[in-house]
Amino acid sequence: MTAITTATIALAPSAHAYVDTDFANELHSYGIYRPKDFNAWLAKITCDRLGRGRDAGAGKSAEFLSHNLPRGTTTAQTWQFFGAAINTYCPDRLLPAMAEARLCGQLLPADDAPHDLVGELGSFLASHQ
Repeated sequence: MTAITTATIALAPSAHAYVDTDFANELHSYGIYRPKDFNAWLAKITCDRLGRGRDAGAGKSAEFLSHNLPRGTTTAQTWQFFGAAINTYCPDRLLPAMAEARLCGQLLPADDAPHDLVGELGSFLASHQ
């Protein structure tokens, strides 16, 4: 029984790989095409920079991303990447950004009908640079 359990665990795909694939697929919907591993790496670095205080906020993170995303990436795509990155890899950073946007009166209150938080955050941030 132990050998079967060990074999099953050893053969099970990594949940982490699915997160990276889902992230890449989301970026593809925004027209951002890079290798899956590169996108995940860049998103995780963005989260690390925010977590360590290297980037003081979303604007600095977007600036960092704009220097590391492919030439020709639009400002909107940069913000979409940022929103998707924090939603996927450091969701603890998403709510503070949403709260900041709500304080500025740019987003619906949290108790309103369900809506696309990442899309709203990206739109808000793109319009306030």
